[in-house]
Amino acid sequence: ALPGVLDTHFRLAIWPANVGQPRSRQLRHLRVLHSTESMTLISLPSGDPSLPWGHIFSYAPGNPELELVLSDVHRPEGLQDGFTVRAVSGIDGIFFANRAILDRGQDLDSIESQFDGQALDAEEGERAAEEANSGEASVTAPRVVIRTYFSMNLGLAWQPLAAPAQWLAGKPPSGCTKAGSCRLHLAQWTSAASAPGLIVGVGNAGLRLSEEPEHHSVFISRNAGVDWKQVLEGPHTVAILSHGDTLVAVPAKVPTTLLYSTDSGGVWRTKALTESKATFTVSGFFTHPAHLDYQALLALSSEDATGATVLTLNASGLLKRSCMFPEEAGSEMSDFEKWSPADALEDAQASKRPVCLLGTRTYYIRRKAEKACQTGLLRLSPLDLRKDEPCRCTKTDWGCDIGFSRNVYTAGANCEAFDSTPQPNLTQLCAGTASSHVQLTRGYRRAPGNRCKGGVDLAPTTQLCPGNVGLAAAFRHLFSFRANKWRVCIMLCFVFALVAHWCRTRGEGLGHSSNDGSLASAMHRIKKYGVDKKSLSDDEDEEREFLINGNY
Repeated sequence: ALPGVLDTHFRLAIWPANVGQPRSRQLRHLRVLHSTESMTLISLPSGDPSLPWGHIFSYAPGNPELELVLSDVHRPEGLQDGFTVRAVSGIDGIFFANRAILDRGQDLDSIESQFDGQALDAEEGERAAEEANSGEASVTAPRVVIRTYFSMNLGLAWQPLAAPAQWLAGKPPSGCTKAGSCRLHLAQWTSAASAPGLIVGVGNAGLRLSEEPEHHSVFISRNAGVDWKQVLEGPHTVAILSHGDTLVAVPAKVPTTLLYSTDSGGVWRTKALTESKATFTVSGFFTHPAHLDYQALLALSSEDATGATVLTLNASGLLKRSCMFPEEAGSEMSDFEKWSPADALEDAQASKRPVCLLGTRTYYIRRKAEKACQTGLLRLSPLDLRKDEPCRCTKTDWGCDIGFSRNVYTAGANCEAFDSTPQPNLTQLCAGTASSHVQLTRGYRRAPGNRCKGGVDLAPTTQLCPGNVGLAAAFRHLFSFRANKWRVCIMLCFVFALVAHWCRTRGEGLGHSSNDGSLASAMHRIKKYGVDKKSLSDDEDEEREFLINGNY
């Protein structure tokens, strides 16, 4: 390695067994979507590049293979190598994504049993439609519907967005009359790290995202996507200014009027942008990436003129006073509040038990929605004023282990084994190792980056291998084909050396044995050490005969 340059080590990526090896054209369009210290999300398009979906995988250091976290993620036309999946700024572990689902009358939240099975179904549907349409009957190929999901644990589990709790008309639209059919689906959404928990989205409620933009409205969540309310009717382009102090919106149809709100969408006021009678469309709405100031740029284009008209917006004069007492956040005299993403999760359940995200309960300091003041230069971003407290582990802190997956994208789904992948058992694990203990999975693993302590433990259990303990097991492993050849040679040499030393020691003991001259002692020594009588010399035979017969 060069001086000052760190060594970089790469290893071959192992894809899940139920996925198989992707094609080269898929790998050419592989992209990194999000990266943290504990996990990386990558996107892989479908095997058929013409299909409007792809798949999201995660990799965590220490895991032997990639993990499929979300399938059939929407790839809109015109978005080159892009997927509609994005992290919520300022809140760790929360993601939003749109799935493109082939509607065949199935549960739209279910996970297909075969990886990228939609590609095969789409091909068969188009072929059947072509064959049927060539005759008298008319068959329509299955259509693709777009639905929005969100995750609060780095993509390990996903669930649909809840329907808005507040409507401008006072009641939900006709598409939300049936139980379970009303979900919120977003065509676009934005968030800011300087305004933790605030998310502004444009979409509609119902079974799917409407293909007609005029059916869309503006929705706002102040608790990171758990609860929503409708704040504007019709499609708009919305921007967040200065820590969420001010929201500005421009109607998509007639972008000649600016709407602004200083209380998170509770009340909106209007201001004319241009007196021109030309027909404009919004080409772009640009703000500071950190959303720390009150300025924005609005680009408008028209069919009556070339180029674009750029307007500068400055909302600093809308709020007359500066916010006060951030150090007393939560008190009546302070303009700020202490907020945690887990607060809304606790309110959504009857038990009111503490809820944490990624094993911690994080508190943020942010301006109260009803306080009309400027946050200014207080820099209340999540990295400046936040406090983390560790939590006890719950089931939501555990993701699926290798060879397991969730079969449905809903809250609380269990990890189940793949049908096509044989699961390891204790006998097989013990046979493949010389260790006295092995780890036996229960289908779960700790979510990457999770910092919970105690509580629910779904980690692999430690099991004893009876056949891998004792002297017999040691010798069996020593001479097994898995043993290291050099180690076997060294052990054999050591054994031979011990045998040679023993034989030499016994031989020396025989040479120095006591000789009392008795015949019985001589015969005993001959028999004990296996001396063959026929191997004695002729002189020894004569001497023995003389001693016995007494012949001189």
